[in-house]
Amino acid sequence: MFRISSVVALVCCQLGAVVLQPANAQSSLPRGTYEQTCVNSYVSGNVLYSLCKNRSGYYNQQTQIVNFRECRGDIYNIDGFVTCTKGTAEEPRGSYRETCRDIVIRNNFMYATCKTKSGRWISTSLQNFAGWRGDIVNIDGTLALR
Repeated sequence: MFRISSVVALVCCQLGAVVLQPANAQSSLPRGTYEQTCVNSYVSGNVLYSLCKNRSGYYNQQTQIVNFRECRGDIYNIDGFVTCTKGTAEEPRGSYRETCRDIVIRNNFMYATCKTKSGRWISTSLQNFAGWRGDIVNIDGTLALR
């Protein structure tokens, strides 16, 4: 009798260890360069949460990417905000990527949240950028071709 109960207890403990593992274990995190400068990252449902360093080296408040599985390419940190590009095409090159986040490309429109000179984040968009060979820039929170 003792032997059977010991085996049952051992099996239950082993199963319990598997079942009780947190759903946000490191192995469930998506890969990306954000891992180099963000901590306390976890996934809950379709949302990736992370605490990231800003350019001054301090951690901002926790930020998130809703529907992170829609990200195309890298998940990265922009001045303390975890972000990625979503949409139907790859994001175009340009200096705007240093100060814009939450980039979505749909058809020939690019939508983003860009930082102003005063440090606020505002929504902006750019049309007809496909095939542009010059720089795409953030001018005080507004996307522009240069």
